[in-house]
Amino acid sequence: MGKTRGRPSSRSRIVTAAEDLVRCEGAARLSLDAVAERAEISKGGLLYNFPTKCELLRAMIGEYVQRMTQECADARARIGEAGPNAHARAHVAASDAICQKEGPPPAGLLAVIAEQPELLDPLRDYYRGLFEKIAGDRDPDLSLIAFLAVEGMCSLELFDTYPLRPSSGSGSPPCWRRCWRARRSPPRDTPASASFQPLLAPRLPRRRNSTRIASAGCR
Repeated sequence: MGKTRGRPSSRSRIVTAAEDLVRCEGAARLSLDAVAERAEISKGGLLYNFPTKCELLRAMIGEYVQRMTQECADARARIGEAGPNAHARAHVAASDAICQKEGPPPAGLLAVIAEQPELLDPLRDYYRGLFEKIAGDRDPDLSLIAFLAVEGMCSLELFDTYPLRPSSGSGSPPCWRRCWRARRSPPRDTPASASFQPLLAPRLPRRRNSTRIASAGCR
């Protein structure tokens, strides 16, 4: 792994400028010249920190993974080791926190997917580790459902296709809160389908077989 170059403050400013550029103007506009202009730094200063575009893309993913890891750790500390489905709850809380602080999922992901998908390996490692932890949750099936629901919403936001946007200034959409409630284990006598039905009910028409279909799709 290469040696970290440049002051953390200037590296962070450059990465933030790169993410803003992709978010506002699209991944096709991501170039070292455009990022230097947006970060209000000289081209030489940018090249000192990131000699190549590949290194900038790697840093964009690395910073996102670090933010998610830190938010998850903070959430775990609040939940406590004995909390039910603690790992899934922490991930939902971390995703919600980042969404509240930064808006949609990091635009840097779009650039990396478009340019060099192999640079997503740190994110793949993060999710692989998370899945291993979720497997040890009290109700791993429910934890997985909550995780997939949140990641689905993040993916829709990432590609600007999310149809349930909250009104301006209203914070996270209600779906986040439903996932947050669903992260807890249901009572033992609760039917399996009822534990995740709140995730589906708001947008599915009420049909006689809707619960049966939902249950079959999650086996």
